[in-house]
Amino acid sequence: MSIHPTAIIDKRAQLDSGVSVGAYSTIGPDVKIGKDTDIGSHVVITGHTTIGQRNRIHPFSFIGTDPQDINYHGEDTRLIVGDDNVIREYVTMAVATTKYERLTRVGNSNMIMSYCHIAHDCEIGNGTTMANALNMGGHVKIEDGAVIGGIVGIHQFVTVGRFAFIGGLSRITQDVPPFLVTEGNHARARCVNTVGLKRNNFDDDRVQAIEDAFRLLYLSDRPFNENLDELERRQGLTDDVQYLIRFVRNAAVGFNCRAREAIRQKKR
Repeated sequence: MSIHPTAIIDKRAQLDSGVSVGAYSTIGPDVKIGKDTDIGSHVVITGHTTIGQRNRIHPFSFIGTDPQDINYHGEDTRLIVGDDNVIREYVTMAVATTKYERLTRVGNSNMIMSYCHIAHDCEIGNGTTMANALNMGGHVKIEDGAVIGGIVGIHQFVTVGRFAFIGGLSRITQDVPPFLVTEGNHARARCVNTVGLKRNNFDDDRVQAIEDAFRLLYLSDRPFNENLDELERRQGLTDDVQYLIRFVRNAAVGFNCRAREAIRQKKR
């Protein structure tokens, strides 16, 4: 374990073997940090925060801070971060509010670039890439393998599907379908994320099935719901296409095509 003499670590904090802490970093009493995690200088880790193994946290990140919610009054809510994440400079992550599961969660092997904000009650999967200055509202869910460009704003309660790609400078107010490239203001699905899928070992048949579904759903002149019904009636749909259908249908559950808005509706 390597602790810089200027670091301030509460004696109740739990640091596993191999953790390194840089100059002027501060670690609070309710923090747990897994083995071989590297914490740079001027990092603040506070709140009821658990961080896994082999993470790299760069300078001036603020992890486990209070949620930016006027109804939060210091309740015992949590942030859990998994293993092998890269958290670049000035990233902020908040603990949760009391409105749902009291938990903000970040998975494994994510690249979170500078100035990204992961808000309260968000759920981040595994293997995602978030480019600089991605800002998300509360209760956002980003599924495995998604890639999000720089300076993107994501509305609260939005879900971003698996292996989706969001172009830079996009304004995201509705759920983002899996496997597709979405971009713009207002954003819309543009094409299949072919490059991303192949990088993640999708074979040609899997990609072709998704492309066929995309053309029917998004390039037809007929109403979207008619195309969706037709796609669902087809025989031999792949698991990917079935997931795409479920995702799109679930998006209609909540307000303005955000499936997780059902969470808020149930709480009212």
